[in-house]
Amino acid sequence: MYGDKQSPGVIFQSVQYIYEHISANKDKKKYELSLTFLEIYNEELKDLLQPDNTAPKQLKIREDNKK
Repeated sequence: MYGDKQSPGVIFQSVQYIYEHISANKDKKKYELSLTFLEIYNEELKDLLQPDNTAPKQLKIREDNKK
């Protein structure tokens, strides 16, 4: 997903595409962008864009009642 300099990953390419689209249309529209990059591991949720977020949040497991 991350890739390297020669072959950037899907996350980098996606964000780059979004910013290129915004730059190309900034005279026509006004944009507001927010971005979240989450890691879910062992049922713990961590926001990777918040460096002070040292304590992961515990996820509650919920089941779909329709199944």
